[in-house]
Amino acid sequence: MKVVGLLSGGKDSCFNLVHCVQNGHEVIALASLSPPTGKEEIDSYMYQTVGQDAIEVVAAALDLPLVRRVIVGTAVEQGSEYGKRSTLGSVTGDETEDMYELLFSVKEKYPEVEAVSVGAILSSYQRNSLYGAHICGEGGEYETLTLDCPLFKSSIVLLETEPVVQDESNAGMVAYLRIKQARLEAKEPTNGHVVVPPTLDDRYVRISDSVAQKTGMYITEGFPPTTHPSTTEVHTRRGGRWVGVSGVKCRSEVTGGQDLEEEVRGCFLQLQGESTQLAKGGPPTRACIAVDLPPGTRVIMDCIAYAEGTPHDRQALHVQGISYWAAANIGPYSQAVAVGGELFVSGQIGLIPAQMQLPSPPNLGMESALAFQHLDRITTLTKANSGRDWSPIAQSAIIWTESAEHFDGARAAWAKYSEESQYHIPSLFVACKTIPKSGMIEVQMLQHTGLASLKDQETGMFEDKRVVPEVGVVRGENWLLSTVRTEDICLALLTVRGGVTTSPSFPQSLAELKEKSVSIRLFYTSDSASLNFLNTFLAGYPRSPVPCRALGSQDEGWDAALLIFAAFDDKEAG
Repeated sequence: MKVVGLLSGGKDSCFNLVHCVQNGHEVIALASLSPPTGKEEIDSYMYQTVGQDAIEVVAAALDLPLVRRVIVGTAVEQGSEYGKRSTLGSVTGDETEDMYELLFSVKEKYPEVEAVSVGAILSSYQRNSLYGAHICGEGGEYETLTLDCPLFKSSIVLLETEPVVQDESNAGMVAYLRIKQARLEAKEPTNGHVVVPPTLDDRYVRISDSVAQKTGMYITEGFPPTTHPSTTEVHTRRGGRWVGVSGVKCRSEVTGGQDLEEEVRGCFLQLQGESTQLAKGGPPTRACIAVDLPPGTRVIMDCIAYAEGTPHDRQALHVQGISYWAAANIGPYSQAVAVGGELFVSGQIGLIPAQMQLPSPPNLGMESALAFQHLDRITTLTKANSGRDWSPIAQSAIIWTESAEHFDGARAAWAKYSEESQYHIPSLFVACKTIPKSGMIEVQMLQHTGLASLKDQETGMFEDKRVVPEVGVVRGENWLLSTVRTEDICLALLTVRGGVTTSPSFPQSLAELKEKSVSIRLFYTSDSASLNFLNTFLAGYPRSPVPCRALGSQDEGWDAALLIFAAFDDKEAG
């Protein structure tokens, strides 16, 4: 891609430019924001402003054109999520808007620019750090000026400098170095190669290797289902602050042949008509899978929502930048949303982060390992951003594959990934029609943060308490019920096969889970002899049908399954 580099003159912005070039991108211009005339340093929340007196010299050393703009805004919005949907993300008077105007100017001058190089390598630390010191200066302990790097055509020599003390208060001296005179000095070309982190950490290399050594039971893939449950209405169910909406769709004969994007937009409008609305901060998480829907239906949507008491009840992780960390989002969704004690992580496919491409040639082991690594890195960063000591508890996992032929490998990957778990995690393997980007596997997991906030009756303050999951596994002749309950939420997976055609001796807890359900997803295959029974069992309860080409658990094959999200929360929304 053709890239504009955001340039502060410091180590991070220059270092990131080197990595951009190493990954095959072309830097064609630079852009920088500077303090107003007469000011050398301002207390900016977003930008490094010290050293701007040498920024032109750094651009000359890189031999690239520089677009500059003066910072006129201030740090109006200091939260972890920026802007409101109602104003298309803008916050009047905020310094972030200066960046928008700067990049707008860049696009006017260089319309071929496709991406922006950003050196904010530890922005989460910068946003959340309250004390201590970071060796790389990521808490604002110090700023830097780059005098040479592999991309520089010339090195920079400082001829005259002056230390300027800005603050001598007892809290600690603040000073900076004024660059009064500098020049460029010719240099020999240098090797621009930099060390990059490995694509997989050691744990995930072992997951990839386990797929190559896969063993297990092969499940024959069936034909797409031709019999489907009847879902003609949108249904809403509530449980405390939790809301489940199912059956959201626009039939093609009704929409008059509109394109798929408009059809999806219509589904979101229906959602908002069901007493739900999109959060003002980061968008929701999602798993988007192609399945064999009934004729005339191209999109079916369901969602789980939460009625926030305050804006701080919800935390979203929305990363659009390409890096070595994890896959950037490839659509209008967040990587993770933490709300009501639950951690929702979007479905993860095996994209190589720095390339945003699947491994080539296709490799199930590599894709599986990357998907699980993305899941864990997203969880870790969301936990760090929360400022709380989470101990995430896995409540359920859906492992989607684009063919039942991949069940053995996916099972091997899941077994290696979950081998350290001290309890049985309800997990379902689903062969679908297509996975985004034509991937082989997508991993979707729901977790609890492992903490519950309890109000101290004497002080009125909230304190965190560790949550211990209640786990249950009950087996019948042709069915298996797995549950994980954490405080007010229980996830239940009921898997069944052909012999279940009359009322079996399900445990009483299943009836209670059905009664408390906020969301029920009904997975079924083409030979699902149990479909009629499950439809009867769920009579009067909304569910979201998911047609599948094959279903399985870690060791067995099934022809239908129910995934139940039940809320035992008695705190109604205000």
